Amino acid sequence: MSDPAKPSASAGQTYLLGPQLYLRAPQESDFARSVAVRRSPFPASARQTETELREALAMDERARRIRLIACRTSDDEPVGLAHIDEGENWPAALVSLHAAPWPRSEEQRVKAEMLRLLAPWLMEERGAISVVVDFASDEAEPLAAADALGLRPAYIVREALWRDGVRRDQVFVQRLHPVWREKLGDPGAGIAAAAPPTAAPRAPAPLRRAASSAPLPPNTLVASERLALRPFAHRDMETIAQTFLREPEYRHEAGRTPSSPLALAQWADRMGEREPPESFSVAIVLRESGVVIGDCSLLAIDWVGRSAETGMWIYRPEHRSGGYGTEAKHLLLEYSFQRLGLHVVWSWVAEENDRSAAALLKQGYRPAGRLDWIEVGRGKFRSARLFDLLAEEWRAARR
Repeated sequence: MSDPAKPSASAGQTYLLGPQLYLRAPQESDFARSVAVRRSPFPASARQTETELREALAMDERARRIRLIACRTSDDEPVGLAHIDEGENWPAALVSLHAAPWPRSEEQRVKAEMLRLLAPWLMEERGAISVVVDFASDEAEPLAAADALGLRPAYIVREALWRDGVRRDQVFVQRLHPVWREKLGDPGAGIAAAAPPTAAPRAPAPLRRAASSAPLPPNTLVASERLALRPFAHRDMETIAQTFLREPEYRHEAGRTPSSPLALAQWADRMGEREPPESFSVAIVLRESGVVIGDCSLLAIDWVGRSAETGMWIYRPEHRSGGYGTEAKHLLLEYSFQRLGLHVVWSWVAEENDRSAAALLKQGYRPAGRLDWIEVGRGKFRSARLFDLLAEEWRAARR
């Protein structure tokens, strides 16, 4: 029970202060409040929370991320976490809100008040051109707060969340800065671009593959007649670094950047540090020659909701437009749905990247909406198209 004679720790705070909550930076007393200050649903000791939080804060500083703790004004008890990713070259602020799960009646209220504190601050003080936040489709109070603040539906990933024993859609909402909207024109709500599920992908995964006379590469996770997916090895890194230097296409989303084989090796090693991982990439290998021609990735994996973002990159121009990308993606989907038990995957492409968008449709993904002005590149704010695919849709296409 709070002491009425003791002032709140927020006394004198001039911003990020609401009627029932205030937001502050993490401090040592938070180590013993893991349920409120960690986004993970799994329990953690104070020592584990301290290690994770100190490491995260060091990484946040380098990656332009902000982590804020939501506390009650009545007793200074931490009740939630706001994680804000501003990115190095992004005009967008990507916001993820977490509230302590008990009492359940307070969870939505906490998120709604956190959003009311954050959205104006990010746009008016931090200079965000767009603010993006996600909620479960049944979180009526935060979604109502988002609507009142001018955040509009951007895209929906179907059945991506598991809440109270029921699957829920994950709804992403976005607000564009009104000044820039007036200058550049209003692109409209992104979810207007959504479409029904793809009934019949043009390239369904084969139910049975033809036998291959090509050798199976060591350490293979899953294979087709021409390709195999396997973990990266250190011996791959020099080859990949040299491949990047021979890239003739300069219009990739991030542009061309020389890569060090040492840095690539560190990247590959870090993928195995956590079990289960939050993300990972595997090499796409030609069975005939053993040559690495690209990579497939699962990112932002939610092991409770059983959802993940998929990504793929074919390194060599001579291997593009030859069906290798779709073949490799179906291997990744087979591994994701059949081996890892994922329920839904999603992917995004730059709005002007018609080739990649067509490839996702060919593989069975459904248009799920659009996210506007999330990157700056080549003299303009860039938008992205989002796509999703349910495991059952992928299996039905095989049948």
